[in-house]
Amino acid sequence: MSRSWTNKEKLQELYWDEEMSQPEIADELNCSVKTISRWFSKHNMKTRDPGEIGKQVNQSLNNKECPWRNEEKLRQKYVEQNKGVRAIANEWGTSCETIRKWRDKYDIEPKTSNGYYGGGIPEGTQTKSERVDRYPRLGDSGVYVHQLVAIYKGYDSEKVFSSGEWHVHHKNDIPWDNRPENIELLNRSEHVGRHTVKSQ
Repeated sequence: MSRSWTNKEKLQELYWDEEMSQPEIADELNCSVKTISRWFSKHNMKTRDPGEIGKQVNQSLNNKECPWRNEEKLRQKYVEQNKGVRAIANEWGTSCETIRKWRDKYDIEPKTSNGYYGGGIPEGTQTKSERVDRYPRLGDSGVYVHQLVAIYKGYDSEKVFSSGEWHVHHKNDIPWDNRPENIELLNRSEHVGRHTVKSQ
């Protein structure tokens, strides 16, 4: 199970960027308020002055600093420029979770898998609906292409073929995009955590 409440950067993002309260963060990360308060103390995190919450002091976190809060800017990137969540998050220096949250808040329709390539998928690539198994295999061997790419990148083959303890993950969630830069090795709980967040 991911203990994301122990991550200082995550707590700061939710508290300052998302302007969430400690109870809201506890609810978001599925833990107690006491746990959040304890980790705030452990990280010596600065907190908002109670008298200033909701006042204009928080306007320092405006649309210029947090462009994902601006519906027009987010729509422009996501819809007009046809960029994916990860690309926007990387460009704006935030998390995919933050982009998804504001995308959903503004009722921007999520892309289907073939929308991540800027107007379509590469020529000759089968779409999700055309594949029963969306992860390409090496002939009839039962070995997945992304597993071989992970080994090519230098990941331990015993972990790659660990029968579920470790998972090879596609960073952009496109199962047939097996470019080395799109592949990473995660332990099972990290991988499940990534997809749990993305499915919400």
